[in-house]
Amino acid sequence: DQRVCCGAPALNIRDFETSKTLAERNLELIKKIVANIVVSDCPGCVNALTQRYQKFGIGIEIEKPSEEEKEEDTETMIKSYFEEEPRIIHIVEYIKELAENDTLQLKEVPEKYQKVTIHDPCLLARNLNDITSIRTILELIPNLEIVEPIYTKDYTHCCGWSGTVHWADKEISIKEAENRIKELKET
Repeated sequence: DQRVCCGAPALNIRDFETSKTLAERNLELIKKIVANIVVSDCPGCVNALTQRYQKFGIGIEIEKPSEEEKEEDTETMIKSYFEEEPRIIHIVEYIKELAENDTLQLKEVPEKYQKVTIHDPCLLARNLNDITSIRTILELIPNLEIVEPIYTKDYTHCCGWSGTVHWADKEISIKEAENRIKELKET
């Protein structure tokens, strides 16, 4: 197993050197496997690999001609490591695509599991702007009733565990998780 952290936690604490090292290691591993799609179960990793590295100046430096187009006038810009290929997506988006094109057949679940509520992971909803994949998957399951919680979609509440909050303040993280679980149970 050669997996390595995406570097998002290091970015969160502004450790750019570690972030760059981890970004380069991920680039090396992803290029080595020669995949068209990289699927991650962590929205924070997808966000780091597709958006955050570049925002923090971590990526491939390329020369961009200036507006005047004089040869000596060039500026450096940062291009994302993964701008072209492979496509990097969250697992719910991947499952949604498989289910929508009938590659994955979703079947009816036992009666005791036919009523569900959805917790939108805040990084998936806010950073990756994906509040539809989970719903699309669940809507494709026969006889499944979806009950939306009071705080949902773009207004989802934090589970308390994503990012680095659980490292910074475990008590706040646990309290946030307890609050979210209570909200979901009340649905």
